[in-house]
Amino acid sequence: MAHPSIRVRLQDHGIADILKAAPAKAPRAISKGINKAARTVSARFRRELVKTLGLGTAASGQGKRTGFVSRALRSRSSKPSTLRYSLIAFGGPIPLKFFKARETRNGVSAAPMNQRQVFPGTFIKGGRFPTRVAIRSGNGHVFKRRGRGRLPIERQHGPTVAEAFPQPNPAAAWRNESAARVVPAILAELQGLLR
Repeated sequence: MAHPSIRVRLQDHGIADILKAAPAKAPRAISKGINKAARTVSARFRRELVKTLGLGTAASGQGKRTGFVSRALRSRSSKPSTLRYSLIAFGGPIPLKFFKARETRNGVSAAPMNQRQVFPGTFIKGGRFPTRVAIRSGNGHVFKRRGRGRLPIERQHGPTVAEAFPQPNPAAAWRNESAARVVPAILAELQGLLR
């Protein structure tokens, strides 16, 4: 699976003069520039992940939904020895209830990755229609029976955060924001060495 990435090649901009003037300090300055730019790039990338997954936004009162993305992401800051910033996704699938799930007679309708579909045989409540009641300790989760009997039941899940990484909008946000911000941030730090 391809993940969004960007490589920066510094040419011109007086870089050769800066590196000659401060060869020991230059990698630290470059690394600092990468990390500064990465904070802004990562914030935009997270917002696109939330939208792509179909979780809504914090502004729409769905902060708990967007928390899955924040908790799943780990960043590795650039160091003078690596000059690389990474954003990595951990964790399993997100419970289906967070994808705007609602119960219908044919199963639960939910919209993971913004693709609304009905999941046959799934349910949120118990009892007969139209007098369905909440399942004790179900907390609004989506369930499916594992056999022909009423029990056992298992919680249903949607995609993982990592599955949204290579999707068009997050990948474009990563590339575009990086292209716009990384080089200027690095140059600002390097030029600061000359001052």
